[in-house]
Amino acid sequence: MNQEIVFTSYHQFGQDGIVELSESAFASSKEVNAEHIKQWKEKVKSRDYLI
Repeated sequence: MNQEIVFTSYHQFGQDGIVELSESAFASSKEVNAEHIKQWKEKVKSRDYLI
């Protein structure tokens, strides 16, 4: 079984202020959340160990 150890931190889901304060390319926190989830699913697999 090919397992990776993945280190993660607080992703700030739903933080509307982040979009406004960071001059983000995203129009809303929903767009940011969707992109975070997309990237997460591309990298982290169910067999991986999260820290």
